[in-house]
Amino acid sequence: MDSAADDLRDVARDAVGDLQNVANEAVRGLDDVAHDQISYIGALGRHDLDSVFRWSFGGDMTFETMDADQLVEGGVDAVHGGIVRGNVQQDAELVDQQTGQTCALMAQEQFLEKYFGVDIPEGELAAFASEMNVFDPEGGTVSMGWDIFLDHVGIPHENLYNVEMDSLIDAVKSGKDVFVPVNFDGYMEDPYSYPGGGHAVVITGWNEDPDTGEVRGFYINDSNFPGTPVYKTVEEFEQCWQGHMISVPDITMKT
Repeated sequence: MDSAADDLRDVARDAVGDLQNVANEAVRGLDDVAHDQISYIGALGRHDLDSVFRWSFGGDMTFETMDADQLVEGGVDAVHGGIVRGNVQQDAELVDQQTGQTCALMAQEQFLEKYFGVDIPEGELAAFASEMNVFDPEGGTVSMGWDIFLDHVGIPHENLYNVEMDSLIDAVKSGKDVFVPVNFDGYMEDPYSYPGGGHAVVITGWNEDPDTGEVRGFYINDSNFPGTPVYKTVEEFEQCWQGHMISVPDITMKT
């Protein structure tokens, strides 16, 4: 590991420690934090968790999760055909279960764990984000908080709005992990889901056409389904994606 990476790792480890201290020292309960100046309309996390339960009990949806052990880089996707590209199998191990409207926080936690080997509990993430006035336990995380942890610990990233699918594909194919907001009803393919809810997920790899090299679909980490990547074709994902992405270089820095 080069000296620049060492320096960044040391700075970020200190920042992670500071993050945990702020969360632990928060004196206000999450339900008592005042957010009078913040609108949570369109915030990530405002989605209908009933969809998850309907899917779990065999609801009428085509939403699909996969066995991470079958998604080895360079191997064949036995379900969809094509070649698996990216660290899908390893990155699936980074996902922790969300229990509240914390998808945007839990998505970022994957990067903290991947870079620095630090597994921060959901409650501490929520306390810190709430203290920073970007999270509400009922409303979710506003856009200012979608990269708050990446900023705080110094993980390099690029935050882009109103981008086209070609830009997303280029980011994924260049080896970056990509945080993306989606419309939850379209993402879950649930006709009974409350429309307009937002959800945050992380694209960790792609399905490559063996003949053309084109991207056929994406493998996605979702904190509603830890350890079991979600698969979406490019066309399916385009229908639910909000056109915003935060791309993070796939540089594992933990020791």
